[in-house]
Amino acid sequence: MSKRKLWIFFLIVILVTSGCGFKDIDKRSFVVSVGVDKGKKQKYKVTLKLAIPIGEPKSGEQKFQLISEEKDTIAEAVALMKSRVDKELDFGHTKAIVFGEKLVKEDMREVLDWFLRRRDIQLVAWLGAGKPDAYTVLSMKPKSERIPSNWLFLAFGNTGVESQYIVSIYLFDFYRHMTELGLDALLPVIEAKKEYLKIDTVDIFKDYRAALRLNTEETKNYRIVAEELSKLEIKVKDKNHEFIIYADRAKADYKIHTPKGGTPYLDMQVKINGVIEEKVQPTSHDKPIPLHEYERIANEVVEKNMLALLQKLQKHQVDPIGFGLRYRSRHWNNQNEWKEWKNIYPQLEFRVSVDVHLQSPGGIQ
Repeated sequence: MSKRKLWIFFLIVILVTSGCGFKDIDKRSFVVSVGVDKGKKQKYKVTLKLAIPIGEPKSGEQKFQLISEEKDTIAEAVALMKSRVDKELDFGHTKAIVFGEKLVKEDMREVLDWFLRRRDIQLVAWLGAGKPDAYTVLSMKPKSERIPSNWLFLAFGNTGVESQYIVSIYLFDFYRHMTELGLDALLPVIEAKKEYLKIDTVDIFKDYRAALRLNTEETKNYRIVAEELSKLEIKVKDKNHEFIIYADRAKADYKIHTPKGGTPYLDMQVKINGVIEEKVQPTSHDKPIPLHEYERIANEVVEKNMLALLQKLQKHQVDPIGFGLRYRSRHWNNQNEWKEWKNIYPQLEFRVSVDVHLQSPGGIQ
C-alpha cells in the first residue's frame, strides 16, 4: 500500500471514530430512575435522578442529583435538562420509571411513546405510580438505601425483600397489557412516607388510564389468583375465630364454561398449603380445636374474599387477570371472539372452591 493510500485510510478512520459520539465513563451522568408528573404550567414535569459515584458503596453514603423540567413533550424536557449538567445523560442504567398519581388517571399512550422509542432505555425497567407524585418518590432517601433508587430495584426485583403485596411489572409487559385485548394493565402504587417508601396497593387500568385501586388485601388476593405465590400470611376471621396462616404455597387454577342455553360461569380452584402462625384467642387445652376445623373455617373465609375480589373487578369492567385473553385463546377460530367475551363478562358467574391444607397448628402442641 502506498503512503498516500495509507494516509487516506488513517484520515477515514479518524473521521469515523470522531463522529461516533462515544463518551468515556467519566464524562457520563447515569440516570438511574425517571419520573413523569402532570405539569403545572406545561403538559409534563420530567424528573431525572442521576447517580453520583462514590468511592465505597458499603460505607452507607449515597449521593444523587435530582433535576426537573416542565415541557409539553418529554423529549424537549430531557433536551433542556442537558444544558444544566456537565456530562452526557446516559439512560442505559435506568431501571425504574415512576408516573405521578394524577398523570396515570389520563391517557397513558402518549407518555409511554417516548420510553418505548428511546433506544437506550431498557424495556425491562420497572414501572410504578408515585403517590403523591413521582418527584416526591424519587427525592426520597431511605436510610437503608446505599445506592440511589436501589430501594425500588430490590423491592420490584425480589432480590431483597419478598412481599406478598408488591406487584412488579416491566415496561414491555405494561405496554402489552395496555394493547392486548382481554388483559388490562396495572401499576403498583409507590407511596412516599416521611422516612420510607411503601408499596402495598395497585392501580388497575381501563381505556389506557387508571380506573380502580385495590387495597392491600385485594392486592394480595389478586396475586394469588394471577400468579403462584409463596411465603405469605393469610388472615382468617369470622364471628368466633381469628388466626393467621403462614402459607408456603398458594395457587389458583380456573376454567371458563359457556354452556349452550345456560349462564356462563368461571370455575376457580384455589389451593393453599401452610401452618397456623398466630392465633388471636388463647389456646384451650381442655377443648382444643381440631386441625380440620381450622381448615374448614379458612376455606369459607378465603372463598368469600376471593369471590368479593372477582365480583369487584367484574363490576368495574376491568380484567387484570386475563380472563378475556384466556377465552380468546380457546376460541381463536371465531372472528367475533372478542365481541362475544365483552357480552359474556358482565353476566359471568364466579364459582370459587378453596382447599386449605394445614400441616400443623404451629409450634404449640
